[in-house]
Amino acid sequence: MLLTTFKQLLSIDTTDTTQDNILSQILLTATDIIEEYINFPLSEKTFIDTFYGKSTKSIVTKTYPITSLTSALENTTDITSQLTIRDGLIGLLYYDNSLFSINNKYTIVYLAGYSAIPSGLEYASRLLALKSYSQITRIKDGVIRLQTQDGTITYDNTLLSPALISILSRYRHISL
Repeated sequence: MLLTTFKQLLSIDTTDTTQDNILSQILLTATDIIEEYINFPLSEKTFIDTFYGKSTKSIVTKTYPITSLTSALENTTDITSQLTIRDGLIGLLYYDNSLFSINNKYTIVYLAGYSAIPSGLEYASRLLALKSYSQITRIKDGVIRLQTQDGTITYDNTLLSPALISILSRYRHISL
């Protein structure tokens, strides 16, 4: 969620920058909490997977959904043009001309995450950020803080209410 959108939800004038740092921290932390719970990134990020072949024509990346393949090496040979994204939603890559050989090391560089965040995750992000904002307390020196330990912003699991978990569970990826 954008900072201006968050300010509008809170009825804060978008030109008022006095709380921008804390609001930005809340948004970043809400994103981190959601990404940790659903086990993949909300926005596109670069990932590198390294593995040894399994005598198959396809592999599944550790992180998905895949939006694009950046590069692929078989040991030191570039095989990028020989790989195809068969199903980006589950991270399925297909080796067009060969098998992923047992004796070879493969390094795959790719973008994974959402190019456009699904509405359910956007809604969950808003709920979590609003709930976080409601926990802000004002210290008498005028500094705005959340519940802190050692001066750092912390959150506890009570932020993930059953309603939020219900929304996020639809997007959760579990690694085996």
